[in-house]
Amino acid sequence: MQKKVSIVLLGLLFAGLVVPLALVNAEATAPPLPEACVIRADPARVGVTGCPGVSTTASCVYETNRDCGICCLIGTVLYITDWVFVIFVIIVVVMVLMGAFNIMTAAGAPDKVAVGRNYIMYAALGFGLALLAKAIPAIVKYLIIGSTAL
Repeated sequence: MQKKVSIVLLGLLFAGLVVPLALVNAEATAPPLPEACVIRADPARVGVTGCPGVSTTASCVYETNRDCGICCLIGTVLYITDWVFVIFVIIVVVMVLMGAFNIMTAAGAPDKVAVGRNYIMYAALGFGLALLAKAIPAIVKYLIIGSTAL
């Protein structure tokens, strides 16, 4: 029985290694690299000279602007962290309301008051994480560009 299981496992391992190699087309070419990107963040917030303005149609063309890669990276990080901040703040508000509701309806029950305080404490920690999300673009900019560009 154990020998059959070993043979089946070796067969699956072999198939897992060989089948993907057989499926790869030797003449397949890599997809073309992007030639431009759209920056969704305000160029003043991006903080890199040479970044184009915000537009849904205007893009930063890599061939004509050597700073486009950095502009696009920092602009994308700003765009994502803005959304993360909004989501965290919404969660914080809901948790504070839940905690306040538990405290208000506790009617002297210490366990419900403790649950309400925990909600509010975790909401405060969540708000700290939301503020940290706003600091991430500055950290990325410092790591990529250096301290002179900040």
